[in-house]
Amino acid sequence: MKLRLLIFIIAGMLWTMLPAYSTNNISDGRRLLTPKEIVDTCYLTIGYYHRTYDPILETTRCPDEILLIGNNNSWYGSYGAFQIDSLVRSRPDMSREEFGKIYNSLDMSPECLIKDYLDDSYKFCGHIFSNYYTYQEKVPVIDWTLHNETDTVLNQICRKATCLFRGRKWTAWYANIPISDGPWMFSGLPGIILKLTDSESEHLIEAFEIQTTTAPFGMPKHLYIKTTREKYLKELKDYKNNPWKNLEMIGTQMADKDDRKIQHRKKKLFYNPIELE
Repeated sequence: MKLRLLIFIIAGMLWTMLPAYSTNNISDGRRLLTPKEIVDTCYLTIGYYHRTYDPILETTRCPDEILLIGNNNSWYGSYGAFQIDSLVRSRPDMSREEFGKIYNSLDMSPECLIKDYLDDSYKFCGHIFSNYYTYQEKVPVIDWTLHNETDTVLNQICRKATCLFRGRKWTAWYANIPISDGPWMFSGLPGIILKLTDSESEHLIEAFEIQTTTAPFGMPKHLYIKTTREKYLKELKDYKNNPWKNLEMIGTQMADKDDRKIQHRKKKLFYNPIELE
C-alpha cells in the first residue's frame, strides 16, 4: 500500500477522535461537540496536575485533569475536555475553524470515569486505536490506613492516609471538605483527596485549584464496545507496547516512493497506568 494511502488512513482515524460536528451549520459551536448523555450537574470542581513517569521511555508527562462533583455523581477526566465543553457552551456561535484551532491547542484525553454515589458504582469510557470502550463496576472498597501527619495543599490542612491498591502503594492527603471522593476511582476517606502519590514516584496527582462551578456533565454518545476492566487494560497495554500491530492486522503496509516495503517501527508509546493489576 502506498505511503500516501497509509497517511490517509491514519488521518481518518485521528479525525474520528475529534468531537462530532454537523455540516448543516458549521458556525454553530454547540454542534461541534459530541452529544452527551447528561447524568448530573456539578457544583464544585477540582483541577489536578497528573505527573506520570514512564521508566522504560524515561519520559515524564503532566496533563491537567479535573474532578466535577455533583449531588449524585462525579466525573473525572481531561481538563482540556472540560474546557472545550465550557467554551462551546459560552460561545455557541463559534466557527468550525476557530473551534479546531482551540481544540488542537488543548491537551485532551477521551478517557473519563463517572462515579454514581447512589449505588456505589462507576462507569468508565476510553479509547484504543479507532474504537471506544466502556465498562462498569462497583466502586472499589479501598482499605485505607489513617495517619496523624499533615500537609498543606491549596491552603487546606490535609491529613495523610495510605493504601495498597491494584499493585501500587499510595499515599493520599485529604482535606476537611466533607466529600468522600478524589481523583480517578480513589475515594472512601473522611474528606476530599487533594494529593496522591505512589511509592515509586511514578504518579503524582495534586490539586491546583478548587472552584465553585455549575456545569452539566456526562458521557459522550459514542458507539461503545462493552468490555471489562481487565480486558480493556490488557488491550490498552498491548496497543501501547506495539501501536503498529493494529495497522498490520488490517493489512496496511508502508512503502517508499518506489513502492518498496518499509518495516513498521516497533516503538512503544508512552504508558504507565495507575492500575497494575
